This record gives sequence, structure tokens and C-alpha cells, in this order.
Amino acid sequence: VQDTHARERSDRASGGRRVVMKRITLLNNQNQKQRTVVVTAAAADLEALASAAKSKLRLKRVTAFYTEDGTILQPGAPLHDDQRVLASVGERFVGAAPFVPIAQLAAVGDLHGERFELPGEKGAICWLPLGGGRLCLWHRPSRRSFSKLQQSGCSTICTLLGANEGADGIGAGARAAGLNWLWTELKVGREDYLSTDEAAERVTRAVADVQAALSRGESVLLHCSAGLHRTGTVAFGVLRACGWAPVEAKRGLQLMRPETAEQVGEARLALVERTILARVPPPHVQDEVVGGQPAHEVSEA
Repeated sequence: VQDTHARERSDRASGGRRVVMKRITLLNNQNQKQRTVVVTAAAADLEALASAAKSKLRLKRVTAFYTEDGTILQPGAPLHDDQRVLASVGERFVGAAPFVPIAQLAAVGDLHGERFELPGEKGAICWLPLGGGRLCLWHRPSRRSFSKLQQSGCSTICTLLGANEGADGIGAGARAAGLNWLWTELKVGREDYLSTDEAAERVTRAVADVQAALSRGESVLLHCSAGLHRTGTVAFGVLRACGWAPVEAKRGLQLMRPETAEQVGEARLALVERTILARVPPPHVQDEVVGGQPAHEVSEA
């Protein structure tokens, strides 16, 4: 809700102390399809929330805010990340509708996928049909993400974090939500590390594990910390191992997660071509159709 200048004013007003901010979903109490994600103070600032409801939801005279259990939100009440807050213009609390994911068509050229916005989360997910299943790329899930991912069609989470990055916690959260969990420890995403024999072996194993899960018809979410370097490296390897030509594999990254495609870097993709693909078993279908034509016929031009 607060912009940078507002945060600075708030910091000065609080004696220079940093105000803790939370990311919440603000909904129209009457029409809960009208919603927006806002960043606001952890101690509820009703004036700021009313301003956000007016500008984002077109609600001019908000009289009350409700939490999901119907409690009227009081000034200064604690808010938490991913919380849903309902704005009322005089009507009583009508109940918080359950989260229902809505798929939107996504396309890059002639590649198509399904995109899901996840309320309260940073960044959507986009499923790309691949190898008999579906693949998407994301950042590290929070503890409140797993149920949303499950409702959006995820069946397996593949983690590429180091042991000291809390990988076990991701596994526990995934299993608690009824999801399968795969883990390959990649300590960092730096090119010098990924060039080592240890990392090459682990990337190869991750590619093979994801490819096997896809062949079983699973919907696999692949992530590291920011979802950029390690995620992009392994995802490119999976696409190539499934028979996609390099140019189409890059488009696949772009469809699933543009920021990953932009930041993974050509050096990491070249590393996959040079050291990983020779270690990975050949694709199940050598002439898999990609982008409307067999992969081996896709031009690099």
C-alpha cells in the first residue's frame, strides 16, 4: 500500500525504525473475484487499506474490513503474509470464498501453457506440457504456498537448494500438502560451481529425476531460491533431454518464467550442452513434436 516515500515518512515518524511490512490479498467483500495483492504495515493501517481498496478495487466508502473468519479488523491488529482481508462498503460479512485457481492461456510464439495467479504470492506459475506431464518454474515456496500450488495442479516439487538453505523444510511442507518431493542438492548457482564434476553429476541426476516424473504424468514445480540460475540450468537440461532443440528450449523457459529465461545466462546453457546432455539418457521419443514440427527439424535461425 505504501510507496517508497510513504515508507520513508513512516520510518521518520517511528523514530527511524523500519516498519515491518506484510503482503496480503485485499478482496471486495461482495464480489470476491475483485481482489488485489498489496504490501501494507504488519500492524493494520485501516486508512492505508481504505486507500488501496479505493484505488485498486474501486470501493469509494469502505466502512469495515473483515478477516476470513468474519472478525472486524481493528486498527493496529497484526497481519501476516498471505492473509486475506475483505473490504465492506456497509454490507455484512458474507463469508470468505475458498481459493479457486483460474487458468489463463499463456503463449510464446507457437508454444502454449496454462498460467495461474496465486493470491498473496509473488509471481504466477505457468504449466508447460512436457514429456507426458507438465513443468513449471518458480522461486522458493513459502510455508503458505503449498496448498495453493496443490490446488493449481502441482503434484511434485523438485528442490535445488543446498542443505543449509532449509531444503528439509520445503520437503516437510510439500509432504504435508500431499505433494511428492524430489531434492537434488545444488549448493549455489555460480558458473564456477556448476562447472565442477560434483555439480555436473547432480544437475544430471536432477534432469533425470524430473524427466522420469514427467513421464509418469506428474506436474512438476522446479525451484531453487530465486528461481533463476539453478532452476534455469536444470530446466533447460530437462527440455533438451526431452528432445527439444536449443531454440525451442529457450522459448520454453520464456513461457514458464520470463525472469528465469532472462537471467539464467548463456554460459550456463552452454554448460548444459557441453557437459550435461552426454550424461543424460536419450529422450523417450526422439522425434518429439515441438512447436508444430519435429524437434530435430527446428531451425536455430
